[in-house]
Amino acid sequence: MNFIYCKSNGKIVAILDETQDYLVYFRHFPQNFIDDLKSIFVENINDIDIRALQYYKIINNELIKRSQQEIDEIQQYGKLLTDSERTLNKLKPSHEEIQKAQNTIEILTLIQEVIQ
Repeated sequence: MNFIYCKSNGKIVAILDETQDYLVYFRHFPQNFIDDLKSIFVENINDIDIRALQYYKIINNELIKRSQQEIDEIQQYGKLLTDSERTLNKLKPSHEEIQKAQNTIEILTLIQEVIQ
């Protein structure tokens, strides 16, 4: 099987039969998209879950499985996060912290009402 992928990020965009030319298959796509495509022939695909191709990428003409962090991001957000998005996610308060803050606000509001 021919795995068609983006040269820029290794993302697999299609799997085609060996007899099918990806340039013909993608002929109606923008030229810059087609220019970023490359093909690699993978002989034994028995170990690959074809339904979960987003969990694989092609680096240096080799099909590899993404890291667990990348797989988790794809499952949770539907995409790979940028470094800045990862940093922002680390800074987000946990559900527990949000609940404590809400409880504190309620208590302070009650105290303020009692004082007045």
